[in-house]
Amino acid sequence: MEALSLCEKRAVRAAVLLPNFANPTGSLMPEERRREWMKVLQANGVALVEDDVYGDLAWDGHKPGLLSATPREDGLPNLLVGSLSKTLLPGGRVGYIVARSPWIERLADLKCTSTLANATLSEHVAAECLASGMFERHLRHLVPGIRTGITRLRGCIARQFPAGTRVSDPKGGFFLWVELPWGTDSLALFRAALKEGVSLAPGCIFSLGGGLDRFLRLNGAASGDLDQAMGVLGRLAAQLQT
Repeated sequence: MEALSLCEKRAVRAAVLLPNFANPTGSLMPEERRREWMKVLQANGVALVEDDVYGDLAWDGHKPGLLSATPREDGLPNLLVGSLSKTLLPGGRVGYIVARSPWIERLADLKCTSTLANATLSEHVAAECLASGMFERHLRHLVPGIRTGITRLRGCIARQFPAGTRVSDPKGGFFLWVELPWGTDSLALFRAALKEGVSLAPGCIFSLGGGLDRFLRLNGAASGDLDQAMGVLGRLAAQLQT
């Protein structure tokens, strides 16, 4: 397992993990792999920072479990961080951290010295939405719409992209991870598509070591004519094959 290998080779202090509908692939970490990660982190004295920004977007309505809920006996923190920017308040700059004492007090001090003030209006709006039950009602409307958008995207890709294209089949979130046929550069596709008013995230921006040149990320929550946009991407992808 790569986690154990890294801990053996380097002095790892903390691990930042995104197990629930991770960006960019939309993947959901299996339970067995979650147990492996926590075993390795605790055995090697590595703190956990779990990013659960997409965890509320499970398509079956059941939020996945949290790694950070696993008890620790080594005194190191399991930190849970999240945001309402992907679900309730885009641009609202409202996030949260869940941690035990004394870590939460230390984090509060660091937050105060780094930003001084918060977006108080957005926080009050978020607090009211959470306390009133509006957030849960909002999710019941939001999540099916995202799932419909992803389903439409997958259908468009199957019809309009070159033969040999592969696409993920997520269970939550709003990302699709697309693997283009050999010889297709997603960065070149990004540049060509942008000239025609269509945007995507090329795979190269998600890797420090390369190897993702044929991959791209699509957003199923994006607005606009999906059929027309996917037609543009499919046509350009075919033209760019070498």
